[in-house]
Amino acid sequence: MNQLPGMVMLGRREVSRSHSPIMNEEADPNHDPAPPTHQSMSSASFQNRTAHVPAPIRMRVRVQDNVFLIPVPHSEADSCTVAWLCEQASQRYYQMCGLLPRLSLQKEGALLLPTDPLLAVLHTNEEVLAEVCSWDLPPLHERYRKACQSLGVGE
Repeated sequence: MNQLPGMVMLGRREVSRSHSPIMNEEADPNHDPAPPTHQSMSSASFQNRTAHVPAPIRMRVRVQDNVFLIPVPHSEADSCTVAWLCEQASQRYYQMCGLLPRLSLQKEGALLLPTDPLLAVLHTNEEVLAEVCSWDLPPLHERYRKACQSLGVGE
């Protein structure tokens, strides 16, 4: 952090001071007639912090009665497609309900193509409706075993 001559750092605020108690404001070439206020310093500090940390990109996907908030990694944001978002929502639904849906997405009643770039058709924090096209069900014996395990009973 650089410190300008005639400035003293107090916490996060800089306060002007003269080098000598005898020196007046006109004689000090570094004197700023309007020292920065706390509000202007905090907004500048906030802008510096947010410049380094990009805002999160996330999408809301409604699958039946569930809404999933799905983050989009900044490193992959340009290459993510609607198909990627469908897969993420399907996996989250499977983790929650034990059933794996095959989904298609709609925005304001319009179908989104799986090949559409995600950021070209959706904005961050926007909600889309997922329609279940079909279900990928595991074989019956696996579903039975999983149901027995979740109920705590023997097969």
